[in-house]
Amino acid sequence: MAECPAVVLPRTTARQEATIAGINALLGGATAAIYRLAHGQSPWRAFWEGTVGGGLIYAGKRVAVEPFDGAGLAGREVASMGGSMIRNASAGRGLLDRLVLPLGPVRLYVGGGPVRARLDLATVLMSAAFIGAYDARLDPAASLSAGALIFRARTPMPGETAAGVMALWDDMPASEGPRLMAHERVHILQYDQAFLSWGQPLERWALDHGWADAFFRYVDLGGGALAIRSGAALVFAYQSRPWEREAYFLAQRVYPLH
Repeated sequence: MAECPAVVLPRTTARQEATIAGINALLGGATAAIYRLAHGQSPWRAFWEGTVGGGLIYAGKRVAVEPFDGAGLAGREVASMGGSMIRNASAGRGLLDRLVLPLGPVRLYVGGGPVRARLDLATVLMSAAFIGAYDARLDPAASLSAGALIFRARTPMPGETAAGVMALWDDMPASEGPRLMAHERVHILQYDQAFLSWGQPLERWALDHGWADAFFRYVDLGGGALAIRSGAALVFAYQSRPWEREAYFLAQRVYPLH
């Protein structure tokens, strides 16, 4: 889960942005290349195609923090197209052959047959946890703008995001709300990124059984992405976590600290 703001980046520079964008691109390329190598095939085409997908993920994150209605939704779909490209490159398909487009707790799978909708189980369970623990209330307008479920509650931290679900203080000061909202929207896209690149393949590998095929026809677990994030959180101290620094950088780029 995201914690209260603690990483202060005094300024945002073109060099910082190039570095973060490059990391996203290289992650996409390396992910696709490793999958092709694991299947005994040349990794180079997959690497370059995955790099394009990783760059598009970063572009989606840039859009998601912008101060216009629907920025989160638009950014989430752009970033998910990038994640889909990485998946396609990993499988040796055309870059746009199959797309995974999230909307709230549902993902639409487009291509390779009829459009299918799958429910993200982790998103549903995390929503229930926020409601049960904090008596959280759904914010329909903010949810529509973000393309994800957003709740208002008296949470221990000003903002918490996990499994693509956000909970914010219901009495957030007006001066802090937009920047915090932008920060947490980046975490939502990071969850999508982890799910598409590594989490879902990990789940499919772990549940390689006949009965699982019918289950996965309607449901995405989301547990693989959560496990990756939780494991990484044990390795990095909060202020040095790459995903937190990325979220702070992007939010402060649009809403600078004074």
